[in-house]
Amino acid sequence: MESLISLDLSNNNFSGQLLDLHSNSTQMPASLYDSSKERLVGPIPLHLNELFLYNNSLTGTIPSWLYILPSLEALSLSHNQLTGNVKEFQSSSLVYLNFGHNRLHGQIPRSIFEFPNLGELDLSSNNFSGFVKFGKFPKPQNLLRHLYLSNNSLTGIEQVFPWKNLQVLDLRTNLLQGQLPIPPPSTFVFLVSHNQLTGGIPSKICNLSSLVVLDLSNNNMRGEIPPCIGNLTSHNLSVLDLHMNKFLGVIPSTFTKDSILRNLDLNGNKLEGPLPQTLLNCRKLEVLDLGNNEINDTFPNWLESLPTLQVLILRSNKFHGPIISPKTIFPFRMLRIMDLSHNQFSGLLPRKYFENLMGMIHVRDNGLKYMDHGYYQDTVRVVIKGSYLQLEKILVMFTTIDFSNNIFAGDIPMVIGKLKSLKGLNFSHNQLTGYIPRSFGNLTNLEWLDISTNKLVGEIPRELADSHGLKN
Repeated sequence: MESLISLDLSNNNFSGQLLDLHSNSTQMPASLYDSSKERLVGPIPLHLNELFLYNNSLTGTIPSWLYILPSLEALSLSHNQLTGNVKEFQSSSLVYLNFGHNRLHGQIPRSIFEFPNLGELDLSSNNFSGFVKFGKFPKPQNLLRHLYLSNNSLTGIEQVFPWKNLQVLDLRTNLLQGQLPIPPPSTFVFLVSHNQLTGGIPSKICNLSSLVVLDLSNNNMRGEIPPCIGNLTSHNLSVLDLHMNKFLGVIPSTFTKDSILRNLDLNGNKLEGPLPQTLLNCRKLEVLDLGNNEINDTFPNWLESLPTLQVLILRSNKFHGPIISPKTIFPFRMLRIMDLSHNQFSGLLPRKYFENLMGMIHVRDNGLKYMDHGYYQDTVRVVIKGSYLQLEKILVMFTTIDFSNNIFAGDIPMVIGKLKSLKGLNFSHNQLTGYIPRSFGNLTNLEWLDISTNKLVGEIPRELADSHGLKN
């Protein structure tokens, strides 16, 4: 065991404490208790290069001998139940350090950022607090690429980042206040949602031409969205999530024809004016969520030709007027979630659209397959059975239409019965007349239906009353 340099005991049932050092021997009198075999495992050698103990049930504080292992390059104690503070490391050889998903607390020591060879640091999902200071560097650092500090109680962080090759910066779900910090231009994933940031988006964020994902959602940021952000979508920006802030003004019209934007979420702001038709340049757009703003426009039927659009949410705005017939053969061919509720749409329900919503006509049996793209998980906020819910994962087979709280009139089209993959349908609080179509009985996947507060007459069709999904 004295020559052992790599020890991986992860994903086991080890419990108890990592005992502290009480001698100067070349072996650490640290022991692990294997609850599955009811016996101790140990000791742990001194000259380890790698030590992996993640996904166990270790408790207590991090022992002092771990901080002085002279050759340690990789250390992971994540997903345990460790408590206490993180102390100063003596070794300068660390390349990978992961203390994530524990119960560690206190301030993060600045020396932890000063390791000259550190490439990845994960302190996420603990109880760290206070202001994050990076320490002093004689020159820009090259190696740190991934920094995960999410799900803590951090209140601030230095505005200047010393790592010129940083790629992933995750600051989500903290108590960060003040202005938005701007990471180095090398950053391609910047996550800072669920904080208390104020002020506007600095225009220098547009220098981050490598950005793929930008998530500033759930803060108190305000001001106008810099027009140059639209230009970033022609470089690498695929996800722009600014929902639940206080941004105002109009949506930038700077989306160019080579845009690769996939997800645009501006829900819950104070945006106004008409939609910019340059959104049509975003040919890879899958999620467009503009709900809960003050956008004043007619129905953007020009979006119907977007080939990959799956989620369209325009709820709670100032959209108005009739929904005219589509101009393309298969409008919104991939659309699965369509929420136009709480607007001033009028006229007849758009029968021509219902006839050709191919994403809702064909039932997909993909099992539990989600819209997922690496670092960023698509979310959507929908009303299900009267409750406003945020779906943290969007099932590919999840389909719903919500046209409630508008001024639609006339009959419910029979062609609704073609949308066999529908899980939810809400036409409530309109001025619809006539009978409930018997074709509703074809909606065998329907789990919730709301057509209340209209002017419908007649009997409930037996085919609908016998619907298995609605009974459950």
